[in-house]
Amino acid sequence: MYIMRMLTCLFNLLWWLHGIRVRIPARCNEGGFPISLHTNDDPLNLLKFQSIDYVYMTGDFVDHGVWETSQETNTKTITAVVNAAKETFGDIPIIFTLGNHEPTPVNQYVPNKYAPLDVDDDVSSKWLYELVSSYITDEAKQTILQGGFHTLLLRPGFRVIILNNVVGYKSNFWMALGSEDPYGQLKWLAETLLQAEQDGEKVHLLYHIQMQSCLPTWSREYHKIIDRFENIITAQFNGHTHTDEFQVFHSVSDLTRANSVLFNGGSGTANANVNPNYRIYTVDPTSLYVLDAETWIYNLTDANLSPKINPKWFLEYSMREAFGVPTLLPQALSSLTHSMARDHALMRQYYRYCQVLMRS
Repeated sequence: MYIMRMLTCLFNLLWWLHGIRVRIPARCNEGGFPISLHTNDDPLNLLKFQSIDYVYMTGDFVDHGVWETSQETNTKTITAVVNAAKETFGDIPIIFTLGNHEPTPVNQYVPNKYAPLDVDDDVSSKWLYELVSSYITDEAKQTILQGGFHTLLLRPGFRVIILNNVVGYKSNFWMALGSEDPYGQLKWLAETLLQAEQDGEKVHLLYHIQMQSCLPTWSREYHKIIDRFENIITAQFNGHTHTDEFQVFHSVSDLTRANSVLFNGGSGTANANVNPNYRIYTVDPTSLYVLDAETWIYNLTDANLSPKINPKWFLEYSMREAFGVPTLLPQALSSLTHSMARDHALMRQYYRYCQVLMRS
């Protein structure tokens, strides 16, 4: 049986990459947080030797030095990350979404009604959409230029939809002027899913932030769409938090019935209390549901003790094996969350994995 593997966070059916930052000078450690003495392309060097079908990159290629960003510096960083990924993976399809650190100022995606895309000024997000449009197919460019979202048919029967949900982020202050559907993105999502349903396709959704971080109206309407198309949406993937976690969606009409799962693969770069990590997903090639998820990490403390030696990556855990679940389908993971509520040791184990072996 052929099994698809992919990566999230950075990168076997689908590799999903979140937060990989390439050859950006390290900042000093004045804030007291652990920093890596290794170059930030260490995960890319490792992944050259992995067997990968697709790469999912979930945004935040630009670092957290939000006070010093500009269109020029962000363009250089995004270009460096994309080029490094292309060099590493060659002909393997790479699918990426925008994060909240790509625009400048940080978090600010400007709805077209306040800065039309045909106006080339410092307020519009046009520069960013034009930049990322050069990395995708001509077919997908129209919606990328419209608002940073697009869709790709990876093979017959398998579609991925890439959203720019940061526009609905609570910290996107432009939304304070009105909570309507910016760029008509949610309307487009519903129409694209309807066409996919009619064409007999299964769909993965890729976006940056969790929906609870969006404005309530944006999140509410998104949940309605997930509920309507639960029969074809087989997995969702996001980034943003740097932590290794999952969320279970439940039916709007029956809150006891789980109908979708959102996976977060962590981050290829270190963060406070978090070791560098990436995740490999094994996916059924027919149903396109996730069968298992493996998290790979290296110990940042050990790596910094030997800065001239490449870090030793190792398998932290397999989700199915660690939690004893038969599948990663929505109902199985919903049952797991109920077990965590009763079993504090199980909850502590999940939290330890969520923080990616933080006590290094």
